[in-house]
Amino acid sequence: AFDTGLVHSLPEHSPCPHSVANFREALVERIDLSLRVDFDRRVISGCCDLAVRVIHPEAPPSHVVFDALHLALESVSFVDDGKPADWELRRPGVPKRNFGSALIVKLPPGREKVAFRIRYETTAKCTAIQWLAPEQTKG
Repeated sequence: AFDTGLVHSLPEHSPCPHSVANFREALVERIDLSLRVDFDRRVISGCCDLAVRVIHPEAPPSHVVFDALHLALESVSFVDDGKPADWELRRPGVPKRNFGSALIVKLPPGREKVAFRIRYETTAKCTAIQWLAPEQTKG
């Protein structure tokens, strides 16, 4: 983990009551997914490429903050060169603690646009997916 000090938003200060993301400072413009579904383990794994644009380049944030709930994060890297990015998971304070963690990724200085590749796997606690037994489906 790193602690270089966040410039601008802290996860608790997101304008959305159900999010920790700093989307008024850095906006996700594109999402590309490459996923594998393992029905035996009940896990989805793979990577998510997020193309991010700094909204106010004249006063850029030092980090971009994403919402992360019950994911096992493997790595965060830059799409263009594959080099690792500095990142950490941080639990927000009350009342947003129930909505998961803040994935805080350091933005490279001087770049208005950057794409990150996040490698992850779902966990048994994930609420975004449900695994049904065959008898609960049409087969």
